[in-house]
Formats: sequence, structure tokens, C-alpha cells
Amino acid sequence: MSNNKLYVGGIFSSIDGQNREGLAELNLGDGHVTNWNPSNSPSSVIYSKLNLGSRLLVGGSFVQMGGKARGNLAAIQFSSGLVLD
Repeated sequence: MSNNKLYVGGIFSSIDGQNREGLAELNLGDGHVTNWNPSNSPSSVIYSKLNLGSRLLVGGSFVQMGGKARGNLAAIQFSSGLVLD
């Protein structure tokens, strides 16, 4: 959780009627998915998440995150959803 947001990961391709591949941000106020979408590769599975201040570290089964090649580990900026180098 960060800033009234809940970050969920798992095995899914959509949540709350929105396309999300294994990773999504939910607004705790209304429970709906936000626009935050790091757009990982299809059939991604997120097994673990770790809050690192302004970043979210995710691990799982994926080959890309945010259009960048990432072999099962990626750091994502909370505010923008951008994958960090």
C-alpha cells in the first residue's frame, strides 16, 4: 500500500474491467483500478512485491515490463508507473 493505493499482483489479465497483466493499482477510496499501468508482457505472473520508498520492486514470471526487457525482476516508479533502469 502507498498513498491510499493498493498494489496487487498475481495471475490475471484484467481486473475491474481493465486490461492489466498480473499487476494493478487499486484506489482504496472506491476500490477501482487506476490509470497506473506499467504494461508488462502478456501472461505475466507477479509472485512478489516490495515497497522501496518511491519504487515498487516486483518479481515474477515475465520477460518485459513497461516496454523494457526485464527478466523476472523490475523496479517501477509509484508516481508514474514507469519502469526504472
